[in-house]
Amino acid sequence: MVVLGLAGAHAFGMEVVKYGTFETNVRDTNSYSNPFQDVTLTATITSPSSQGYSIRGFYDGNSTWRVRFMPDETGTWTYTCTFSDGSPGQSGSFQCVAGNLHG
Repeated sequence: MVVLGLAGAHAFGMEVVKYGTFETNVRDTNSYSNPFQDVTLTATITSPSSQGYSIRGFYDGNSTWRVRFMPDETGTWTYTCTFSDGSPGQSGSFQCVAGNLHG
């Protein structure tokens, strides 16, 4: 595993320091006339203490959407990304570890 600070994590099973940036990419190969308005990506992120957060993703071009999040609790976080039109999303987890960043 890799410990990341400000850069963030981009894949399953990665580690992110507390108050660092977790980021994941979600692909959707459907064709939209305006992907910025025709579909939304929502991530449901759950903390180790079961606190839930709903985060909107954003379209970043080339059939790729991104979700960014700053964890504020150490431990295992889980997430599920879903598209508003029912296109396949993704699920995963990451580890939040102690660091020297301040929230």
